[in-house]
Amino acid sequence: MIGKQIKGRGFRDCLDYVLGKKGAYIIGGTMCGQTPEALSTEFAITRQLKPHLKIAVFHATLSVHAKEKLNSDTENDRRWCSVADDYMKAIGFDNNQYVVAKHTDTEHDHIHIVGSRIRFDGTVVNDSWDYYKSQEVIRSLETKYSLETTAPSWESEKRAQTTAEYRKNRDSGQKSVRVQLQSLIDECVASRSTMPELIKRLQYEGVEVQIRMTRTGSIKGISYELNDIAFNGTQLGKAYTFHGLQKYRGISYDSEDNELLKMLTQQQEVIAESSELLTGKSLPETNRHRDALTVDLITSDTFDSDDSNLSKATPEVRSLSLQPKPNPYKPTEQTSEAKVEQSSQIDTIIAIALDALIAVSSDRQTLGQYNILWNQPQLNLSIRAIDRGEILKAAFTVDGTYQLNACQLTELDIENFQAFSKQQQQRQIQLELD
Repeated sequence: MIGKQIKGRGFRDCLDYVLGKKGAYIIGGTMCGQTPEALSTEFAITRQLKPHLKIAVFHATLSVHAKEKLNSDTENDRRWCSVADDYMKAIGFDNNQYVVAKHTDTEHDHIHIVGSRIRFDGTVVNDSWDYYKSQEVIRSLETKYSLETTAPSWESEKRAQTTAEYRKNRDSGQKSVRVQLQSLIDECVASRSTMPELIKRLQYEGVEVQIRMTRTGSIKGISYELNDIAFNGTQLGKAYTFHGLQKYRGISYDSEDNELLKMLTQQQEVIAESSELLTGKSLPETNRHRDALTVDLITSDTFDSDDSNLSKATPEVRSLSLQPKPNPYKPTEQTSEAKVEQSSQIDTIIAIALDALIAVSSDRQTLGQYNILWNQPQLNLSIRAIDRGEILKAAFTVDGTYQLNACQLTELDIENFQAFSKQQQQRQIQLELD
């Protein structure tokens, strides 16, 4: 069975397409409506629970080979309803609105599922790594319903593991960097984005991307680096080369974006060249800002870097969900009251940034669209936004105080870092519960 996923903003357009196909009809789901109009009105009920959520529409297709269709249409539709219900529950849609429609316009038996990511209790289904969750669920459904296993078409364009990589995975349970890179790229290309968007998503996942250009300015290659191990696109497979991303994965590329691509990849080079390895207690134990406002946000407990605390750190910190924000950057107000408030906010952001570095025991880390760098010899902390360069730089002294050398924070930056902190706290609580 093959499954595909698309996420979008508007229910009506999606429903018009799914139910507008010749011969399409509804076979199941959790809704009462039978027309695009009625279903859109019904979806609006949960939509009101999260009015600011931009990507609320979940649209999936599940298909099997023509020979696997049951002879009885009634029995076939009943089986598809059962498959759809199991699929949606397994990927987290256990308390959501969704409708299942059957299409008959191709020889391959297939269904479309249109659902709301917003649950009836107002929470939202987490779409992090949903592409691979979907593949795992599909494999289990193939076994449960005795369906033929059908690998995605792009699998044939992927370089297989070497014998050594296979044995390492088998014996230790650890995936090789090659396999990790393939998995990360597969997840990031699932949304069929543009080349700059893809590179930003990969950077967010901790992958360093470099592009190679000819003397005439055209791009001839791409390479990826994870955990200080690099592979060019060809070493990962045809679908991972610069042209393969366009041909096999649907990534759109415009030569007018070359300057943006150069900026995105060159900025990574600057960060990599200026970084120094963290050792011992190289980060400050306290955060006492030399200003009118003194706040001890970071204590020695926070930055106790012994082995027992570092063992609690997990690389999941880089898996924070990306939340698209159309709001343009708006400078923070600089009234007298706002300056005092921003001083406290700066302390908080610096605390979050340092915590992120400690969590991975590294001198650099990526949070969303931000790159965080600690320069040990100079005791400098730098925060860079991918699209704007350095937005904050603080020079620390040995006693833990710092002097702010540069600050171009916006309201959006403050909001983003507060969200990072909240999600990390929730993740730590979950780890402790597990």
